[in-house]
Amino acid sequence: MKNIIVNIGILFFQIAITFTLLLVVYMLLAIMDSDFGIEGLLILTFVQPIIGLLLTIGVIVGSFFVGLPIRLNENIQAWWTTNNIAVIGIILGFALMLISNMDFLQETVEYNEEGVVLKKNIPHAYMLYSGWCILGFMCLHLFPSEKLRMKVMHFFNSIV
Repeated sequence: MKNIIVNIGILFFQIAITFTLLLVVYMLLAIMDSDFGIEGLLILTFVQPIIGLLLTIGVIVGSFFVGLPIRLNENIQAWWTTNNIAVIGIILGFALMLISNMDFLQETVEYNEEGVVLKKNIPHAYMLYSGWCILGFMCLHLFPSEKLRMKVMHFFNSIV
């Protein structure tokens, strides 16, 4: 029973860390994309956090269900943890997001603002979205080492 409680606690901690990280990254990307007029500031303040919240929850729910075999199979989870797959994936996710901003990969979009056609360079969309989703999946499935898990179990046993 105590092991189940510790596993649920770890899951909630993973969800909280993933949620915070993804939402902060989303808002940083929204700030980088904003034009900071009055309209842009209102959208950034009120609309973007709601969109970020919904997208972050969607990525977490999707990542949870896709990663269920990692959570339910102890052999896969041990392999995943000992080979640091999640750490490599987190680095890959950040790398994809950074690379998507390189000049030779940026895309130019045209949009009409008050009758004036403006051009804007934006990051490579598929690379940016892929990096963000990989970051979310890997952060959600970043398990503590067995040594740390035993320390948490020992601490929990001493309290109860």
